[in-house]
Amino acid sequence: MRNNIKYLLIFTIAVFVFTIFYSPDSEKRCEKILALETRDEVIGRVVKKYYVKQNMYPYLEIRQSSDSSIVKKSFHAELSGIFDDAEIGDSIYKPAGSLVFTIVKDSIVTKLKFTMFCNK
Repeated sequence: MRNNIKYLLIFTIAVFVFTIFYSPDSEKRCEKILALETRDEVIGRVVKKYYVKQNMYPYLEIRQSSDSSIVKKSFHAELSGIFDDAEIGDSIYKPAGSLVFTIVKDSIVTKLKFTMFCNK
């Protein structure tokens, strides 16, 4: 009897986790995020790198070259490693209409495509 309750509890938790993370709307959300990211233009220098909500949501703050404003870019669910590669002081560039970020550090140029599970 005890084993049955244990397996029922494990099964219930597994179904709950699957329902939360693999909803049918996740593909649509991903496509919407990619469309928004494609429209943005980023030209500047990384001034801050941090996580929000207990290390789950990585953000870069980028000082724009054109008007010195600060832009916050989220890299939550991004798979290519842009957040991991960029460091404070690096130059970063992404033209509008593209998903390719160019990161320049110590005259070394790295190009990474903004990738999520829906555009692998």
